[in-house]
Amino acid sequence: MRGITGRAWAAPEVGKGEGLLTHILRSRGITVENEASFLTPKVKDALPDPDRLLGLPETAKRLAEDIRKGRKIGIYSDYDADGATSAGVLGRFIRDSGVPHHDLVIPDREEHGYGPHAGLLSKMFENGVETIYVLDSGTVATAIFAQLPEDQRRSIFVVDHHMPSGDLPDVGAVVNPNRKDQTPGLGHLAAVGVTFLLCIGAQRELIRSGDRPRESMQGLLGLLDYVALGTVCDVVPLVGVNRAFVYFGLKQINEARKDAAYDETPIGALLVVSGKKRSDRITSSDFGFLVGPRINAEGRIGKSDAAALYLLETDPGRITAGAERLNATNIQRKDMEKSATEGAVADAQGRKADYTIVAVTEGHPGVVGISASRVKDLFNKPSIVLTTGADGMLKGSARSIDGFNIGEAIHDAVHHGLILKGGGHGMAGGMTLRPDQLEGFRKHMHEAALNSDFGRLGANMNYDAILPVSAISVPILKALDALQPCGRENPEPAFVLRDAIVGGPKDRRIMSGKHVKVQLFAEGSRRKCLDAIIWNGVGTPMGDQLAAAEDGDRLTIAGRLSINVWNDSESLQMIVEDILHDAKPEPKIDGGPG
Repeated sequence: MRGITGRAWAAPEVGKGEGLLTHILRSRGITVENEASFLTPKVKDALPDPDRLLGLPETAKRLAEDIRKGRKIGIYSDYDADGATSAGVLGRFIRDSGVPHHDLVIPDREEHGYGPHAGLLSKMFENGVETIYVLDSGTVATAIFAQLPEDQRRSIFVVDHHMPSGDLPDVGAVVNPNRKDQTPGLGHLAAVGVTFLLCIGAQRELIRSGDRPRESMQGLLGLLDYVALGTVCDVVPLVGVNRAFVYFGLKQINEARKDAAYDETPIGALLVVSGKKRSDRITSSDFGFLVGPRINAEGRIGKSDAAALYLLETDPGRITAGAERLNATNIQRKDMEKSATEGAVADAQGRKADYTIVAVTEGHPGVVGISASRVKDLFNKPSIVLTTGADGMLKGSARSIDGFNIGEAIHDAVHHGLILKGGGHGMAGGMTLRPDQLEGFRKHMHEAALNSDFGRLGANMNYDAILPVSAISVPILKALDALQPCGRENPEPAFVLRDAIVGGPKDRRIMSGKHVKVQLFAEGSRRKCLDAIIWNGVGTPMGDQLAAAEDGDRLTIAGRLSINVWNDSESLQMIVEDILHDAKPEPKIDGGPG
């Protein structure tokens, strides 16, 4: 099956006598033997030995020594949510260990660029910092670190997860599960997860030396709210220990929110300004779509260290004010992103034949990552959006789809001198290039995607099952909550629904002049099954096809189901992702709903 978007669908039938939850678990590789550990993961069972990570034992020993001797510690981190939460985790650990002060530095996106900046690091040492922990960056900063004197380099420890390019930096240690000499198995960790393992390693050192009681290790579980937030926001696979991190972190938060005092904690206050009620259950989607964007907004267009400092705040009044500030910045970010995306889409229209779309737009460099996501979703292709920085260089962000490792392709571009600098991982990346390098970079990214699995197989969507619309209900969907937390490699359940009968004129509407909503019924029934919604669907081929369907037409649609609650009444809705390209409306069925 191939939809109107051009994506191929894969949707298996549910086996006879097989429950829908069981069907989904088995199709995702969850066997009877590991079903219980998947549905109710335990951190202690999933947690790897931190010493498995090269460089971590010596980094943990140094951190424990820093704490023991009361040294002035420096944290240098990235400006995104993974970087901010990494700084939050390490900062809280240091503070809870009795070290009253540490320096926190986050580079400004426009002034300093991504990653370590020699001038900022030197200034930290000048200010009396004795050890710097570089979080969520640093693996590819070999040349930057080489500008520092030997004694300073030996006091820098990199804690990262990004793919390496060339030789590792000559510093105190590099902890990175994606090091080429690292035994594989933990490469899916976000930087915040690696940072948490470092804290465990350091706490273990402090216990061994008698500076901490053995039971103090249990206290580190309190850091898992930030670990969960950063893991979700960095869109790393929610499998293995990552799933355990997020499962436990969300469990902590939902339990803590029963007390009104939680609204005056950093995550709690952000949930309040995001519109969440205390009765709402917080899920990974709330992290990804509500809390995460507010953490990211300051790093994109505002004060680079604002989010990390906010996550380390303890004063209730300042936390409340900080949440309002992050929320206001996010509103501003949305307006800027809308303008940048419109320009990027306009430029991309003439490049639809390319296997990687590289579009140029006018806008703030801090919002082009979101624009790249929008372009990717619109054209179903890996996408890069570039804008001109204050120095005249093109700076941009990349977003990919399954089957194409875009970070690897960017690293190759750096290696071959096609761009000035860049990096990333499988699904995202960033880069800087001169304007005269643009066409060569476009050609390189096109050819890299063409020769990938995506280039060979095309865009595709894997759905969990194909079902008649009559087979779904609110109780059945509630049972699928057991799959939470959902995210990359364990997505929200998605389905192909067949035999969906379109209602009459009173059962459809255009919302806010841009969203299409149509009620769908089971064949031969006047009981509404669900609302089918296409956000921003007006004027799009898919939205126009759904809006043009007539009373009694039979449709096959694909998307994600959810439960809508209105005035204490629950009903099903599907956010439509695709409609079969060849699903021309069939003849009306006599007696159909209307």
